[in-house]
Amino acid sequence: MSPKSHKTIIIATITLLSLLSFFVEGDDQLIDSLCKATELPSSCYTCVKSKSGIDVTDTSIVTSMLTCAQDDANKVHFEIIRTIDEGFTQGNLTTALRTCSGLVVGIIANSRPLKQLVSNAKYDLAKSSIEGPVYYNIDQCNKVANQTNVTIPSPIFVGLSKLKIDYKLSLQLIKAVSTPV
Repeated sequence: MSPKSHKTIIIATITLLSLLSFFVEGDDQLIDSLCKATELPSSCYTCVKSKSGIDVTDTSIVTSMLTCAQDDANKVHFEIIRTIDEGFTQGNLTTALRTCSGLVVGIIANSRPLKQLVSNAKYDLAKSSIEGPVYYNIDQCNKVANQTNVTIPSPIFVGLSKLKIDYKLSLQLIKAVSTPV
């Protein structure tokens, strides 16, 4: 290869990297502007940046937030199962955790259809899917614990709280992308 070819390849590479940097800046700006429409912009931004793919659009940002929620639901479910399997729980707590486990599985099962609704810009259906079944299931986990007079172990309680926040941020993002400017 001649020195001229090397120079051409280097210039092409630098140009390509500059172009990619421009797109990443634009992606960051879109993520930043949508996350600013939420109550916890930094949490939103951190989540979305960790889940965003190459093609960053308003709907992919919402989908990324929903993916964080799904990941947190999986973590809560894992904690519930782990707590039950450790065998330290008895009676009412075991019953409450088993009930809560089924409710969290319902949230996890709703994740893919919910992301599909957002991808298809069916924002009203997505909102009602969160405000209805998802919030209901999270609230029922806490209600079951209160009714049975048990204290939910801290990792599960924190996980449920984080899960509710994830879905609240998702709702706020849906509102931001579905509201005409």
